[in-house]
Amino acid sequence: MEGEIVIKKDFSIIELSNNRIYQQPKDTGVISSFWGIIQRGKQEINRYLNEHTLTGICMGECTYIAGVEILARESIPDGVSTHTFPTYTYIRYRHYGSVSTLHNTYSKISEELLLNSDHHSMSDGPWLEVVNTKKYPNPYSENCKLDIYIPIKLGV
Repeated sequence: MEGEIVIKKDFSIIELSNNRIYQQPKDTGVISSFWGIIQRGKQEINRYLNEHTLTGICMGECTYIAGVEILARESIPDGVSTHTFPTYTYIRYRHYGSVSTLHNTYSKISEELLLNSDHHSMSDGPWLEVVNTKKYPNPYSENCKLDIYIPIKLGV
C-alpha cells in the first residue's frame, strides 16, 4: 500500500446527521449508519459537489461526522449544519474491502507506513474517509474501496 500526497483545498460539508457518533477502535456500525442517512439527506438539498461522495471526518480521538461536500455555503437553508475545513496537505491511502476490516488498514498506516516515511501526521487536522456510495453501496462488501486522507506535515 503506497500513499499519495494530496493538497485538498478548503471545503465545506453538510452534516447529514443531527448527532455525533463516538466511535470505538473497531466500530463497524458507524459508516453503515451514515450510508442510509446520506440517501435520505440527498433528497432535501441539491447543492452537492458530488452527491454520491460521502466524506467521513474524524476529529480528535472519537468524534466522527459524515456529510457531503457542498458547492457554496450561501445556498444552504437555515438550520442545516455545515462544517468548513481549511486547506491541508494529506497523504491518501486506499482501503480495499469491508469496513469491518478498516481498523486493520488504520493500524498498518499508523504502525508501519507513516513511521517509515518522511511525513508526520498532524494531530490537529481532520482525518477523512471518502467513498463513492453509488459505486460502493454496501460498506460491508469485499469490493468496497474507501480513501483515507491523513493530514501531514511534509519532511522532518
